[in-house]
Amino acid sequence: MRTVLAELFTGAACIPCVSVDVSFERALERYSRSELALLVYHIHAPTSDPYSNHSVEARSAYYGVHGAPTVLLDGLTADVGEGGGPLAPGIFAKLDPAIDAHLNNDPGAALTVQATRRGDTVAITTRLTKSPSAATVRL
Repeated sequence: MRTVLAELFTGAACIPCVSVDVSFERALERYSRSELALLVYHIHAPTSDPYSNHSVEARSAYYGVHGAPTVLLDGLTADVGEGGGPLAPGIFAKLDPAIDAHLNNDPGAALTVQATRRGDTVAITTRLTKSPSAATVRL
């Protein structure tokens, strides 16, 4: 089974982000959690965002994200547009086929992840079930 990782960089006061935010709400209704995993990062765009933190800043720096909204699917930038709420149907019309295309791509590698919690400790076990063919792989 293939899971698409979507990463959305948005902002609490970002008006152009609204249509993308709403489009992802629709995508989460359309796709199962085994098909689409969404991570949302609040960056300081256009002003200070109370939901941002150092981890978000590190992730932004990793991808070189400098503005919101920014959408990444499986680590690749997806140009779906931006705008106020009324533009959400058009944004979703671009986002939906982009997600579908990633679902149909060969992932190149596969792993299983299992997490168990005991008190305040979470132990995570991963197992590579399909090795990648590329010489260099980043996980």
